[in-house]
Amino acid sequence: MPRKTPIPRTGRQNAAGRRGESVKRLLEYRPAYHLQPPAHHANDLSGIFWRGKYHVFYGYDPTFPVMGPKAWGHAVSRDLIHWRHLPPMLRSDPGGYDKDGAWTGCVVPDDAGRPKAFYTSIHPQAQCLAESEDMLTWRKFSGNPVIRRRPGPDVTTFRDPCVWREADGWYMALGGGFAGRGGAVLLYRSRDLKKWRYLHPLFTAAPGPYPTGDQGIDMYECPDFFPLAGGHALLVSTRVNGTGRTLYFTGQYRNHRFVPQAGGVVCEGAYYAAKTMLDGRGRRILIGWIPDDAPLDILKIAGWSGAYSLPVELSLRADGHLNLAPVPELTGLRQHVIQRTAETRVGDGMRIIRRVDGASFELECEWRPRSADESGLLLFRTPDAAPPAVAHAGEVTRLYVDRAARRLVLDRRQSTLFGTFPKSVITAPLGDAGHVALRVFVDHSIIEVFVNGRLALIGRVYPLRPASRQLALYARGGAVDFTGLCVHCLGLRD
Repeated sequence: MPRKTPIPRTGRQNAAGRRGESVKRLLEYRPAYHLQPPAHHANDLSGIFWRGKYHVFYGYDPTFPVMGPKAWGHAVSRDLIHWRHLPPMLRSDPGGYDKDGAWTGCVVPDDAGRPKAFYTSIHPQAQCLAESEDMLTWRKFSGNPVIRRRPGPDVTTFRDPCVWREADGWYMALGGGFAGRGGAVLLYRSRDLKKWRYLHPLFTAAPGPYPTGDQGIDMYECPDFFPLAGGHALLVSTRVNGTGRTLYFTGQYRNHRFVPQAGGVVCEGAYYAAKTMLDGRGRRILIGWIPDDAPLDILKIAGWSGAYSLPVELSLRADGHLNLAPVPELTGLRQHVIQRTAETRVGDGMRIIRRVDGASFELECEWRPRSADESGLLLFRTPDAAPPAVAHAGEVTRLYVDRAARRLVLDRRQSTLFGTFPKSVITAPLGDAGHVALRVFVDHSIIEVFVNGRLALIGRVYPLRPASRQLALYARGGAVDFTGLCVHCLGLRD
């Protein structure tokens, strides 16, 4: 039989083949233990602890993976790791005041303990109310919108209500901004949760002793304002230098005005619109949205987009800054120990961690960078990938400490061979680089990193090659002794 001559693939066919392969790989990289809707697109969230359960509500589009929130999705948990999805709530009404979506807001219990949901409708922007008796069946208030217009002509936007109770009534914070003056959080008051009166700005962006980099921003969104032992905290989300970030400010709340004393970025990388809830143990629990930055055409085919960070507990440090520690419940994800090593020395190179060949694990290790210029981990590495200082055609994601810059770095420049996927570098301040205690959660496409007990950065990676599964320790510019290395296989139990 004559040999068949292979048919050359055109550029378009090659592109289609690469896209098909990338879609297959993206489906394999769907997170396993991070909270995520069963399908479609999800974004901003809010939460409440009610009758012994944690409830998370999220902007949800059931018809398309990358559109605006046409409804609120709803998930419930008893332990912050096992989530059960309930039917979506707050669907937008075609032709109604919220025809263009039920946007971000909050849920609070009224004085009788009945849940009230506040949200923003757009075109035009207005604030709306929905009510429930059991957190399952919701009805929209007949007098909606409860706030119909902006409080002044110089207010550029107002949205995303955050509501709380004080001794003299109910208060609502709205994200907004003033023309020519920058971002602001607007404050309203009500006696019955239905009639609201504008008071004044709770907070206005101004130069201060906090490295948020948000001066000149024209608006804030997704505000969350709450007390912590020793003061108050305000979270806002905005775009800083073209990148979406959630910022925090801590300080004092006097005469219904917030005076910040410290601030910063909650978490670097793929993290936005973070919100808190107070649970039955008095803990302030924070969860943020992890957006996908894969190409939109790939996400459309895959049929899902967006996930949520692991829950952390907030507290105030002695210097006034926020501390974000992983909740103890996360140890419930551990199925078995893959490898435990008391001490491992790595010279100017790398050491493969044997028996770790997967994309769903937790790693804990400690070390002192000492003289090494770089020290840390190689994640999602192909076996043919050369040491990090050498150019190569393989795939690898580097997570390391830059000793001189005193920064933690997630380098995604070689994380995937697919050309249109994200390949940027994410960095976070490290502070004292003399000692590093790293706790890394890897969940398929999500890398969530805690350093020295606090949340530092989150990144998403989409390796194209199936062989991109190796894990290694590495050092450059000097030797490093890694101590207390432990790798856990993670997964949800029935």
